[in-house]
Amino acid sequence: LLDSAIAAGYTGPDPATPPSLPDPFIFSGHSAGGGFAASAAGDYINALQPGDQNNLRGVVMFDGVPGFGVLSSVAPQLRAKGVPIYQIAAQNQIWNIWGLGTNELVAANPNAFNGVVIYHGSHVDSMLGGNPIVDFVAQLVTKFSPPGATQAVYTFADGWINDMYAGTAPVGPPPPGNPLYPEANQPVQVGLAKAYGLPSPTGQRSTLGELIYGIISFFSSLFGA
Repeated sequence: LLDSAIAAGYTGPDPATPPSLPDPFIFSGHSAGGGFAASAAGDYINALQPGDQNNLRGVVMFDGVPGFGVLSSVAPQLRAKGVPIYQIAAQNQIWNIWGLGTNELVAANPNAFNGVVIYHGSHVDSMLGGNPIVDFVAQLVTKFSPPGATQAVYTFADGWINDMYAGTAPVGPPPPGNPLYPEANQPVQVGLAKAYGLPSPTGQRSTLGELIYGIISFFSSLFGA
């Protein structure tokens, strides 16, 4: 980890001394990087020997897309060690393989808090703000991000990571009344954006899916279904 950090430009808290990493840490990443973060967390947990201190405080995925079956294996291992793993998802779309990672995480961690989905969110919500040209092209390729979505991602990520370091981030069910940890399918307004607690048929459904669902619901209501 230290070698990787140095290669990325990390110099440590005091440039006058050789760089070192703080003991507690989290893993995070976007898209396939989120999947890599989950895999790395699993590798770290599996490498712990009896008596070793577990310094991994949590995992945050930004619309993470792991390999098939990764979260089914990793999520229960992390939960058993008291390590939370959360997803900030976008609505189901081709870039997150129609919610593959989100759905697998929820299935592997039943009845636990697993994160949120940004309503009508884009796969690149977490990436925007660095360069307007890159932002435009990224959204043109994926999907345009709704107003306030990027800031909502930051709000959730900042709050969760702070709680992870404090040791108060839930591994089990969400704490009642805390907007950072909404119940399943519970809407939360974050500035201009809306999010739903996972799992959320409402938040994960695409625009076309919402239209089809509305039509089906309408005709079902006509026949009392």
